[in-house]
Amino acid sequence: MKLAELKIFEAAEQAPPGPIELKDLIEYFPGNYAKAIQKMWGKDRLVYKGMKFFDKGGLGEVYDKALEAIDKWYKDEDNKVNVYLPIPDGDNLGMTEFEYEASVESLQEVYVGYRPEGDRLYIGVDAWLDENDFNDEWDRKFKSETGKEYNEEDEDHSALFHDAWKKYTNMRGYGILFHVTFTSGGAAEVEVEVESQGGFYGAIRKMPLFKSLGLVDVRLD
Repeated sequence: MKLAELKIFEAAEQAPPGPIELKDLIEYFPGNYAKAIQKMWGKDRLVYKGMKFFDKGGLGEVYDKALEAIDKWYKDEDNKVNVYLPIPDGDNLGMTEFEYEASVESLQEVYVGYRPEGDRLYIGVDAWLDENDFNDEWDRKFKSETGKEYNEEDEDHSALFHDAWKKYTNMRGYGILFHVTFTSGGAAEVEVEVESQGGFYGAIRKMPLFKSLGLVDVRLD
């Protein structure tokens, strides 16, 4: 380890005393903040807007409140995500794509990012969708696009369905990046910054839009 790197680690442990704001940690070590964050991650001293990421070996206020807000978001029936599946072999029936809105059945936090500009916090998740939405919307969409009721016994109908289903099961999950804000009372609120089929790391993190946010990686799964 280089002497300069060693000093960074020592500084992250010893100065300044007491809680260290995430924005200050980045300001103190502009060229080595990634190492400094890694060194402080999991410790009680790292805070965001005065709230701890971790507390006494467990999750702190930042995590608890942010995840509670995300849970509230996905359990709200009005909040859905968009699914788009191309079906190029459906020309004969007049249905070459299947697009619908799906409910999120469960999710898992996989990323924490920070945008120094505006002191903004982001959390990325992988989400699993309700498969019932696929089946229900398929019947409705099939009728509106083809003018016929879907019939599993019809080989053309069945082939189209299974083509779409295969694409659905192969899309490698669904990713969402949330922007997290805290009210003056300390409650967390979230809004979707970007969402995509393919999962957070498989799709969102590779997007030019994600890169344009200029996020500092705080936690990578």
